[in-house]
Amino acid sequence: MKTSVYLKAMMLGVMISVSLVAAAGVSAQSAAWTSAPEMGSARDSFTATALPDGRVLVAGGFPLETSNTSEVFDPATNRWSPSGQMTARRARHAAVLLQDGRVLVAGGGGLGDPEETAEVWDPATGEWTPTGRLMGRRSDGFTMTVLTDGRVLLVAGGNPWTRTTIFDPATMAWTEGAPMQDAREHHTATLLPDGRVLVAGGRNPATREYQRSAEVFDPVTGEWSRVGAMAQGRHRHVAALLVDGRVLVAGGRTGDDVVTGDTEVFDPTTGEWSQAPAMAAARFDATATVLPDGRVAVIGGTVDDLKAIDGVEIFDATAVAWSAGAPMSTGRYLHTATLLQDGRLLIAGGTGSNNRLQRSVALFRPAHGACDKGGGSSPPPPRASGV
Repeated sequence: MKTSVYLKAMMLGVMISVSLVAAAGVSAQSAAWTSAPEMGSARDSFTATALPDGRVLVAGGFPLETSNTSEVFDPATNRWSPSGQMTARRARHAAVLLQDGRVLVAGGGGLGDPEETAEVWDPATGEWTPTGRLMGRRSDGFTMTVLTDGRVLLVAGGNPWTRTTIFDPATMAWTEGAPMQDAREHHTATLLPDGRVLVAGGRNPATREYQRSAEVFDPVTGEWSRVGAMAQGRHRHVAALLVDGRVLVAGGRTGDDVVTGDTEVFDPTTGEWSQAPAMAAARFDATATVLPDGRVAVIGGTVDDLKAIDGVEIFDATAVAWSAGAPMSTGRYLHTATLLQDGRLLIAGGTGSNNRLQRSVALFRPAHGACDKGGGSSPPPPRASGV
């Protein structure tokens, strides 16, 4: 009798323990995301730039009515505040943080003629100042990268699609750079640890060919050189610099009718690519952000310009595996993901599954295990989706 009572008590204790663990797991999942105040304006195809003081500057984007506006999020107060108006309306533009703490924005398209202008935002005043004019109009699908010497490399974005230009913050002027080997748009550009810039993929606007090619810009010589080609052409993909100096590319369109979840890794020491495990979900127009612990979070995206993805996948370069993070409460693409100084990610705006622009903002706090549902296991085989 005593044995029976003891066994029942043990079983009850185990059941309670399991229930508490399960509840903790659910709590950890839901705690991964917290809401934040909405932006002043709904927007997509905009830019978000982390500032040295911890705030985040958001600028431009669709719709037309607010495409020249900017606003600032302060994580210390959890509030948005309006900032100065840009001198031009911009969407699908690019922005980078200059080494002196100012923010450079350039180009833009989708609002009429592509912009041939650029301007700089000063965090001390909240105002914008025009720079010298770009070397030609720059619409969407181009990149800007801050070089180690403080200059900014702008790649493609207008005919000729091999054109590059370089901005000098000291003179506020643009100069022509050496042309790339291949024409491309909607590529990725990644600053390597040795100061060179890797440009990968994209699509040739003239031939509509999805580029497998990659090339590297050397700021010392000012020249481009080819490196190994990717296994497949892709554009509107994402790229991230891993902590070991390699570069991860993931997802994107691989053809007019195909979206992929495949990923590859570039090794700058060999100049070659190697296949990595595929993501569970094919996607393009997502974001990829390097987390403080070196993992990479790929968030949102779409497969057809209509259905927004709410899924989060996290790549661990050490385990060479993807795991699923807690999903967003709403899917979005053409959004931004900005790493805050406390390790959280600020996810803002974008387009939702109802094809409506979003004002909503969410904060994601990544954690090993707590918000990872996949446990570091490899994802299913590669998956392609029709568009």
